[in-house]
Amino acid sequence: MTELTGCKLEDFGQKVFAKMGLICVHQLNQVRLKELDPSGPYSEGEHLEFDYLIPYANTCLIGEITGRCNPSDVRRKYEQFRHHYDAVRKLLPDKNIWQLLGVPDDQLTYFQETKEFSATFVQMEPKPFKTG
Repeated sequence: MTELTGCKLEDFGQKVFAKMGLICVHQLNQVRLKELDPSGPYSEGEHLEFDYLIPYANTCLIGEITGRCNPSDVRRKYEQFRHHYDAVRKLLPDKNIWQLLGVPDDQLTYFQETKEFSATFVQMEPKPFKTG
């Protein structure tokens, strides 16, 4: 049994989505918000921190997973996620956006029907999980 946090937690979540039969792209690029929206109210170094992009029909589900359990830490993480999600959902989804976000070229076709974005935020207590 191991404690899942950080990248290991993200990998675990990706496997859960895949077992549900969903395409789930993770290990995304941390794109600067100014790159996506040059006229937006973002600081120069501010960048996106999404864990998952899950295309389904004409929607792309943008996901974040965290193992934080302190309520103020979870709230801060959620507020940051909402801020970044709000920045992306204003964009027109196209090939350039997907490439900037880190979707591999061989998976771009899964995103071509996307017309809108939706969001999911998962908070898990860092407890031991049996993996395997």
